[in-house]
Amino acid sequence: MSTEEKQNLPTYQDSNSVEYPQNEIEVSNFIKKFYKSSVPIELIGSGSKRKIGKPLQCSKTLSLTKLNGIIEYLPEELYIKVKACTSIQQIEEELKKNKQQLAFEPIDFG
Repeated sequence: MSTEEKQNLPTYQDSNSVEYPQNEIEVSNFIKKFYKSSVPIELIGSGSKRKIGKPLQCSKTLSLTKLNGIIEYLPEELYIKVKACTSIQQIEEELKKNKQQLAFEPIDFG
């Protein structure tokens, strides 16, 4: 892709071309489709870190906001498996039910 072509690509803020996959299979299918056609994409979660770094020039954006929730939680094993956009708050609330907590302080960019 030439520099001129890259300059004409919309950034996320300018683009109305946002896809909201409902599950991991849809994410995989979107990525394969865009990869095969050389379409630059941006993957975002809740967008809380979007102001870090420079804006990306992408033709498509995949928002993972619909991929949230706890998949598996085994308190006795100290094991939790969550989807991509599960909030720290949701995880902490679930852990609290079993008098557990994250063994680290999640970073807070303000």
